Amino acid sequence: MKNRLYSILLISLISATLFSSCEEDELISYDYTQQQLVAKQLVGTWGQSFDIETPIGVPGTVFQNLTLVFSIDEKGNPHKFYSEGCDDVLGSTVNSTWEWSDAHTLTNVLLKDVEPIAKITVDVSVKDQLTISFVSDWHDTEGNAGSNEMFSVTLKRQK
Repeated sequence: MKNRLYSILLISLISATLFSSCEEDELISYDYTQQQLVAKQLVGTWGQSFDIETPIGVPGTVFQNLTLVFSIDEKGNPHKFYSEGCDDVLGSTVNSTWEWSDAHTLTNVLLKDVEPIAKITVDVSVKDQLTISFVSDWHDTEGNAGSNEMFSVTLKRQK
């Protein structure tokens, strides 16, 4: 009986020691801002354009091969921006970045080192779809210049 009591006591002591030495891992909790949450929705590659709106004289096919890539940093803030397939409108974006236009917007994005477009409006309210719109001076297929015309295109998230 004494041996059994010692065994139970020893097992209890060992169990208590083991469990008390296993501290819970501290969970890192971030309080993301609304902008960081929207930025996370923007992250990724977007393509397969549809719902294209262009000024008169600019064919919708200008966005036919458009691909956009948005990235964020480790804290969820805007970081890199890249586009291809639409150099006539978005120009070269090799070393480009993006940021929010102010501390409160969830739609207005500034593009850095992107010519000629410096500001776009983004909408990710529909799952796996990104709609961008922007105003631009443009040239039609005949080389005639336009002035401050609205462009819009919706892209699908690429898997």
